[in-house]
Amino acid sequence: MLFGACAAVWGWRQTKTGSLRWDGDDWWVEIHSAEVAKPPQLVTGLMIQLDFQFFLLLSVKSEAGDFLWLWLDSWSQKREWQNLRRAVFSPRPAAEVPDSTLTKRQVAHERGVSA
Repeated sequence: MLFGACAAVWGWRQTKTGSLRWDGDDWWVEIHSAEVAKPPQLVTGLMIQLDFQFFLLLSVKSEAGDFLWLWLDSWSQKREWQNLRRAVFSPRPAAEVPDSTLTKRQVAHERGVSA
């Protein structure tokens, strides 16, 4: 039993921690670990795993492929908790289509041909 408790404490101490930031367009995660400080990374996947109104458990995947569990609580985010919750729960806008990408109908119209 003592071995199990020691293994649990060791595992907990090896767990990465991080900071989550919303810049108005994208989520960014900064992963803190004992080995190396990494610059903020773009979040490519964010899922709400648990929501208890005052606590949120999120799973986050960065563009570098790092996976992180973030436990957020209202006590550490007192002033911005509701804004944080709104940002996490807001649907992401559809990706914008670049101007250089034209549909078949647009190409046909430019060429004067009916699609």
